[in-house]
Amino acid sequence: MAMVCVACSGGSATEPGGSPQDQDAVSPGNGGTPPPQAAGCASDRDCAAGEGCSAGLCLPFAQEGRSYSMIVSPPAGSGLIQDQFAGVAVQAGGTMDLTVTDPVEVRGIVAFTPDALTPALAPGQEPQALEPVEGLLVATAPGLIPGTQFRSEASVQAKQKVGEDWTFVLRLLPGIPYEVTFIPSDDPARDALVQLPTYTFSAQFSKSETGFKVLIPSKTDYLASSIVGVVFLDEAGAQPVQGAKVSSVGSGMKGTTAVTDDKGVFRIVVPPGTGDLTLRVEPGKGSPPFPIREFTYAGGARELAADATPRFVVGPVPPVRDVLVQVFSVVGQTLVAVPQARVEADGKAGEGTASGYSVTGSDGIAHLSLMEGVYALAVIPPEGSAYAARVSTLDLGANQDTNVFHVPLSPRTRIAGGVVRDDEGTPVAGAVVTLQSDRVSAFEGTSLAAYEATASAVTGEDGTFEVLVDPGVYAITAIPPASSGLARFGQPEVDLTGGDAQVVVRLVRGTLLRGRVLGAGSGAPVPDAQIQLFFDVPDKEVTPTFVGTSYASSIQTVGSTGTDADGRFSVVVPDTGAPGDFRDGGENGPGSGDTGFGLPAVEVLPAPASS
Repeated sequence: MAMVCVACSGGSATEPGGSPQDQDAVSPGNGGTPPPQAAGCASDRDCAAGEGCSAGLCLPFAQEGRSYSMIVSPPAGSGLIQDQFAGVAVQAGGTMDLTVTDPVEVRGIVAFTPDALTPALAPGQEPQALEPVEGLLVATAPGLIPGTQFRSEASVQAKQKVGEDWTFVLRLLPGIPYEVTFIPSDDPARDALVQLPTYTFSAQFSKSETGFKVLIPSKTDYLASSIVGVVFLDEAGAQPVQGAKVSSVGSGMKGTTAVTDDKGVFRIVVPPGTGDLTLRVEPGKGSPPFPIREFTYAGGARELAADATPRFVVGPVPPVRDVLVQVFSVVGQTLVAVPQARVEADGKAGEGTASGYSVTGSDGIAHLSLMEGVYALAVIPPEGSAYAARVSTLDLGANQDTNVFHVPLSPRTRIAGGVVRDDEGTPVAGAVVTLQSDRVSAFEGTSLAAYEATASAVTGEDGTFEVLVDPGVYAITAIPPASSGLARFGQPEVDLTGGDAQVVVRLVRGTLLRGRVLGAGSGAPVPDAQIQLFFDVPDKEVTPTFVGTSYASSIQTVGSTGTDADGRFSVVVPDTGAPGDFRDGGENGPGSGDTGFGLPAVEVLPAPASS
């Protein structure tokens, strides 16, 4: 996925100070009285009852009954693996102790299924030896926190070590239903089976196990599902394609890849069986241009293997056009070229799909070679550009008389923001504000947040920041300096499609959450573990729509910390009112006055008119 990143700095990351200042809700730093400062401290002894010392400040302990979700990642070599906890309530005194589940250890071997299993052994007969296969095991399962997963990996050796009857040790959490994928390593010694498809199976363990066998299909089955095919440009078979790349995917398993020879012939091993199978044929290095084609077989490898030498016709090939794309913006009466913009075309050509990529030169012109077809043309200006990305339709078939196309870009949206304390409205200096989006609106002529966009800034002494972004819907996070005594902020969706705007982010005071991480089996503390806390949204019907995006976990994050040598941790969390309540009244979940996490919503106001 492409990324547009705008990095702007609104000032140094220093602690607020200076003369008393007043401010309104939009522009921090216009006067008034400073907020009451938390008392300084060196330890809890310097704080009042019900408070603890954190980063030199006395903070109230987290409210009892407030719940959070957590991911605990023990250090390598501890014998533990990452664990998750959902909806854990804060106990009296702002404490939360966690017990990490001991993993089960699955020791076993990955091998080919023997071609013939002997039902009964004659006296003195040795059992048939298994032939191990080297590779990697990857076990995954949906996590307890939206946008996360449980994941474990184990290398699989090519043979057992002396004194061991296993080739892998896979550590998993007990009782979790995993999907396990075996990715075989290439092995030239297997001759026609140098590459093998991935193999996937489901597994769940309640206790450790030794002697677990992962039997992938037999060599005979793999050889039977080895396909020798030929790729042609034409139905008559007069134009074989050299250098085409052929790959296969079927029934959740990834197959192998091959490249056609000078006669257009390839050999590929596809997943055995009768499940859906798709072969993808695309241009490779040195091959002639042709549309990418996909050929699907509902009967899988058996259906495909029924044809002694299957033919794959990728033509007819549409005419190839040399296209010039001029990217510019209009400033007053002048056309201003936009250099270093990425120009990407993806669409349909002939009976398949095609794509092209280029970058504009100093004259704002990009050169592409495209087959006639209809494309979505994305223009993504470089980092720091004043112009917004755009996606429009490029129909080469409907424009036979020209190869020159013009793409005007609109200015990016200017966001003038302020970060203030929610209790007093005074500015917060040194806060890191990040806007993120991965939404695409492919309407012709519409400026948009193309692909994934990130813009960051640090607030200045007056709590203000400024960024340029493409119009779109963004998630916003704000991380205050530790010396502020304020909590991290996150809001999933902020609409910035209305042009230049002023935004105000209000940070609530921090409260102190403390706890300890112990191992379940030993009861011993777990030092050097990494802990990430997430907002807990109990009502799944109001779970924000950012779930599934690449930045989902960062928006949900309350804070992160680590354990000390005694397994103890402390982290600042927001003071968000009564447990279970949303700021807009509670039972209806997130609303116009709430982020969905019990925090005050970002205020978005039109930018003031230019004088």
